[in-house]
Amino acid sequence: MAKWYEDEAFANKVCKLVYDNYERLGKKGKPVAGREWTMLAAVVAVFEQEQGEGTKIHDYKVELISLGTGSKCLGRNQLTSTGNLLNDSHAEVVARRGFLRYLYQELENAYTSRQSIFITNEENHVCSLKNYVSFHLFSSHTPCGDASIFPKGEDSTMIINNAKRKNVDLNDQDCPSSKYLCVEELGQQVEDQCQNERNFCENVQDSDLQNQNIGTGSDIHRTGAKCVPDGLQDAHDLGSYYHNVGILRTKPGRGNPTLSMSCSDKIMKWCVLGCQGALISHFLAKPVYFSSVVLGKCAYDASAMRRAVSERAGAVSVLPEEYVVTEPRLLQGEVEFEHSKRKTEEMNGEGKGEDKKLTASPSAIIMVKNPLLLEISVNGLKQGVTKANRNSQKSRLCICKAEFFNQFKKILALVPNHQLNSSPTTARTYKQFKNEAVQYNKGKEQFRAVFNTWMEKPTHLEEFT
Repeated sequence: MAKWYEDEAFANKVCKLVYDNYERLGKKGKPVAGREWTMLAAVVAVFEQEQGEGTKIHDYKVELISLGTGSKCLGRNQLTSTGNLLNDSHAEVVARRGFLRYLYQELENAYTSRQSIFITNEENHVCSLKNYVSFHLFSSHTPCGDASIFPKGEDSTMIINNAKRKNVDLNDQDCPSSKYLCVEELGQQVEDQCQNERNFCENVQDSDLQNQNIGTGSDIHRTGAKCVPDGLQDAHDLGSYYHNVGILRTKPGRGNPTLSMSCSDKIMKWCVLGCQGALISHFLAKPVYFSSVVLGKCAYDASAMRRAVSERAGAVSVLPEEYVVTEPRLLQGEVEFEHSKRKTEEMNGEGKGEDKKLTASPSAIIMVKNPLLLEISVNGLKQGVTKANRNSQKSRLCICKAEFFNQFKKILALVPNHQLNSSPTTARTYKQFKNEAVQYNKGKEQFRAVFNTWMEKPTHLEEFT
């Protein structure tokens, strides 16, 4: 058998694995049939057969690592300084945080001489990922934000008819949807931005990201994500002039704005700094990057995906050693998620004269395979939490900041502090430990030098112990 990136059926295998695991979870936390919809995301691992002497790698297996559903996000007025809340419950974020819980478990295994995906350096006790392991992000839908802005085709539910193709590579320049380019002109609108943002936009205009108008009569897929306050704003004109593209956005919130960046922006950040985050980077020789992003059947556009996920990040330079701007393979399977918004609309007859209100599910499902964890979240806490125990440890989700900090300190206790490259010996709070991740923060500075309107949460929200 071919390697995963040579296998035409890889995207469909990932889709089937994720959907099968979702179906086995039962009804708890899932949308009410015909009334509610949600989004699904997951992280899967690919394990190549280890190469032995005189043999070649000829097979691989795909395993689910974490799974998440959800489409909600807390507003800035709901955030707390205890680390107990899950601020962002969009499916991609939930799945990635479940993946972090898995990495903590694998680090513990490595430092206690159990089987692990990591190899430990005996001199400095920093871990490296074994070379036959790779990780892949799956999403049932196009990520919110920049990746969701593109021209509508004749069939607004699917831009490409890929019925005869088992695997659509969105990086393929010959892919049919490559003809759809970005739809607005940045032009002189950015002249009042700071120099770094001007340089970024000039880089955009000189590359394949150059915006081209497709006619005032054309319509586009829109995103609910809002332009960051200090950046370029949408024109909100008719048709293709509604949005500007290639810019940073925050997720919409009910009642008050959020401080959470769009999923397109977060995935782009993971392509530069890794998906492991600052805390786990203390224990790693180099970042962990997703090797591919796999979509289920949904409306999408190849150029918009490339622009949002990796091409925008090309302006980031002078990164620390081992940090690179990665370009994950962009793939799509053929099967649509059963609880997608479009499927739910189809099921309840919306648009055919039937008066049935369709809403997003208020719940988020969090599932991790190792350690085996399954929780349901509502408003950033475990489902069923009462006002009396809202601030108790029992209300916390396994992927909230406070629980991650506990996992971090647990791993730190297994490793002599002075043998860590970053030596976080004086840090005490969650924020201080994050700030002590030297290489990660050097990379973050370079990232922020380009994307300097990126929204950061107030420091006091992470000053818990």
